[in-house]
Parts: sequence; C-alpha cells; structure tokens
Amino acid sequence: MRSVLVLLLLVPPCATPQFGVPRINKPEHPQTELQTLPERRPPDEASLKADYAKSAAEVDEIVKLSHDLKAEMDKGDARALPVHAMQLLGEIEKHARQARRRLKH
Repeated sequence: MRSVLVLLLLVPPCATPQFGVPRINKPEHPQTELQTLPERRPPDEASLKADYAKSAAEVDEIVKLSHDLKAEMDKGDARALPVHAMQLLGEIEKHARQARRRLKH
C-alpha cells in the first residue's frame, strides 16, 4: 500500500489525463497554402491624365466657391455666419477631399 502511494506521488500530474480525456497533439493552426495577393498594376498614362484633368476641374470649382464664400462673408456681419456660407464651406471641403484622393493615388 505504501509503495502505491509513493508511486502516485512520484508520477507528475501532467502525465495523467485530466478529467478522463486523453490529450491529443493537434497543431493549433492547420497548415494552409500561402495566399498571394494579386499584383497591382501601375496606372496607365490615359487614366493618369484623366485623373489629373478631373482634379484640375475640382480645383477650379474650389476657387470659384471660395470667391463666392468671400463675397458672402463680406455681405454678412461679424456676429453671425450666413447659412449659405456654411453650405459653401461644405462644398469646398467635399471638392478638396475628392481632389486629394485622386492626386494621392
């Protein structure tokens, strides 16, 4: 009886299955093939020129809207910003974002 107790104390707890479930050595992540992304082609000359022309038109629109905004601000007083001026500012921001996005890529 004493030898059985000594034997149980010498056997490490990790060697015995926990809760009666045997351990199975499975990899956590199964081996899969590496997926490659499609190669990104550089834009062709025609699309670059088209984007540049669109951006130039956006800049022209921004200049026009900024002149309209200046005229609107000159009409108003210092205490309140006209509603139309806020709409013009929103349009200027929209055109600026579009031009920046096009020129960035």
